[in-house]
Amino acid sequence: MQPNTLLSNSLSSLIIGVGIFFLVTGGFTEQSFLLFSLFLFIGISMLLILSTPKRQKALLVLLESKLFLASFSIIALFTTYVLVGLRGREEDHVKKMRSATFQALLAFMIAILAHLQLVAAPFFIVWLMAYYLHVE
Repeated sequence: MQPNTLLSNSLSSLIIGVGIFFLVTGGFTEQSFLLFSLFLFIGISMLLILSTPKRQKALLVLLESKLFLASFSIIALFTTYVLVGLRGREEDHVKKMRSATFQALLAFMIAILAHLQLVAAPFFIVWLMAYYLHVE
């Protein structure tokens, strides 16, 4: 199957999936719009990565890098500690830690997207985080 045909079929499937999503959820609510936005963002990003050999190679370079995997693991552990381990605590310094962690995750995601040459994706990541997570 040609890459353009695969991309076209994938986009068609994505559009059909979105239609089914709205039939199941009953339209736009804030939660359904969040799920829709995330589904659409992840779906389009994956299609763009998988449809371009250059982006596939860039993703493999990241996944094969011991430095990236070690950094990712440390970030995941630290984020889990801040967002899960400190849950229920409402001191000012804990609130600042949560906010800083969300902003740092945002920067990390943007760096990965830049490495994969997905130039419009950071706009949508920032928009989604600012709207739903109230990151300022």
